[in-house]
Amino acid sequence: MNEKRISIADIAQRAGVSHCTVSRALRDNALISPKVREKIKQLAQEMNYVPNAIAQSLQNKRTNTSGVVVTSIADPFFAEVVEGIDKIARPAGLSVLLSASHRNLQQKIAAINSFHRRRLDDILFLSCFNYY
Repeated sequence: MNEKRISIADIAQRAGVSHCTVSRALRDNALISPKVREKIKQLAQEMNYVPNAIAQSLQNKRTNTSGVVVTSIADPFFAEVVEGIDKIARPAGLSVLLSASHRNLQQKIAAINSFHRRRLDDILFLSCFNYY
């Protein structure tokens, strides 16, 4: 995992274009000719370029990630609900982060704060109360 991460600047240098051109080409921007777009995409693939989700989220102001806080991951009800959320999110290109609070108020607050600090697009809080 200590391999150097390939950046847009690395691709730009190899292609002899600006990093803005690479960025636009990788996003299929019509300002870049199809020939240049294809060349840049081919270079990106050859160089094993992986887009930086953090950088993309800064530009797009979206993380494409939802946080889900459940009472317990052992509860079959919550397992089914989270599975349903994931089945909807994944095809839409969204990621889901899961946290269990174990019926502990401080853990619930910590999970919500963590998701907020990570700037997740939304936070779903699933809880149930047992009244005996």
